Amino acid sequence: MIKLIATDMDGTLLNDDHAMVSQRNVDALRRAAEQGIEVVISSGRTWSLLKEIADQLGVVRYVVMSNGAAVLDRQTGEWVLQKGMPKEQALKFVEILLRYGAGFELFCEGQNYVDRRYEALVMKEAPSAAYGAMFRRQAMIVDDLRPVIEKKLVEKLYVFHVEPGTQGRIEEELRAVGPYESACAYESNMEITAPGVDKGEALKELCRKLDIDASEVMAFGDADNDLGMLAWAGCSFAMANGTDKAKAAAKGLTGTNSDSGVAQGVERWALAQQN
Repeated sequence: MIKLIATDMDGTLLNDDHAMVSQRNVDALRRAAEQGIEVVISSGRTWSLLKEIADQLGVVRYVVMSNGAAVLDRQTGEWVLQKGMPKEQALKFVEILLRYGAGFELFCEGQNYVDRRYEALVMKEAPSAAYGAMFRRQAMIVDDLRPVIEKKLVEKLYVFHVEPGTQGRIEEELRAVGPYESACAYESNMEITAPGVDKGEALKELCRKLDIDASEVMAFGDADNDLGMLAWAGCSFAMANGTDKAKAAAKGLTGTNSDSGVAQGVERWALAQQN
């Protein structure tokens, strides 16, 4: 019997605007919650970029964020898990990215920060007007990222723009500084976290806390940063629009994100078990 549903956001639960959840997806997850199933967000985003989505759903207590670098209990405000990067390493990584002109966001303790010089670029790269508006409401634009890194735990560096021909050199310099995990949701981005950060490991830790077995977990994802979660969950689905690796890791296949594929899986395999 399914006791917990974990779903990725972009390319999975969200519409193609990367900002809204279809009514069918909302209804299916609310019905699951009404039947006692825990609904968990599991995303590469940090909490500031997930708040409005959680509000759309209205039934989310636990949030796995930044590819599994942190897990937040919204009800108590406590961190179930935090696994950040060493401060000195993060500072050097930021220096390298700035030198190459790579557009990036810094995720720290649930908040996303952007260097002011990249504010226009991040808005240009926004996947939709709706996402851009949400980003403006939630992001912290700062003149200097160093004080943030000195005071807060760094969950992730999300590189959304790399100048052509520079990614290989950037990665070589980053590796020379120290080890890191890189699990991408899209072909062109870089998602830099501490070694060992993984959605599957974070979800496993949360389920240990809740006394839920992997066989009682349903998971949905579409990209390579979902592989650990899809492989670990006893009932997992890759989206029809997902990567080949995601489809290979999952136990099954559901519809596309734009066709409410999450709801399709929930309705058939989680809600049906209660009838």
